[in-house]
Amino acid sequence: MEVSSNLLLSRCGNFLIGKGADRKADPEHIMGRLSVLDARKEEISTVLDIQDFYPSVYRFNPKGDKLYVTAAATGKDAQFDNLRTDMVQVYDTSKLPALRLIKEIKLEPCTSGRRPIAFLERCDQAPIIFVPNPTQGSLAVIDGENDEVVEAVDIGAGGIKEFSFYFWNDRNVYGA
Repeated sequence: MEVSSNLLLSRCGNFLIGKGADRKADPEHIMGRLSVLDARKEEISTVLDIQDFYPSVYRFNPKGDKLYVTAAATGKDAQFDNLRTDMVQVYDTSKLPALRLIKEIKLEPCTSGRRPIAFLERCDQAPIIFVPNPTQGSLAVIDGENDEVVEAVDIGAGGIKEFSFYFWNDRNVYGA
């Protein structure tokens, strides 16, 4: 299994976070993977394998001390049936290269292959986090202070094939 793809640079610029998944080794389970590359040492420092979790989109919060990873769907048959797509995983990144899971935020299951995430920065307050569910046609609004869902908003009938955030000139909002 390859270590990762789609690298994300840490806020301090010293680490690259990679994500990947093994869909071939086990016909019943997908093995998601997050890895940390120490750019100064040019070596992989941390590798986390996460069974039945396909990492979709991942972003640091504005302070850079948490990494949010959305779950999406992939695979077929038993792999698809065993996949956990009803969450956002939150990792402590304050002591990189250490990467520690601190919370799983429960959401509605999602059968979309991509689940984006966006942050609204707010002066001296924790950000508001937005995670859509294209399958359900909803948007989870998460308080970045305690990482709890504060509201679920209907945004459509569901069955949306692709959902993307688009931001005009507002520099306080970012995501993918």
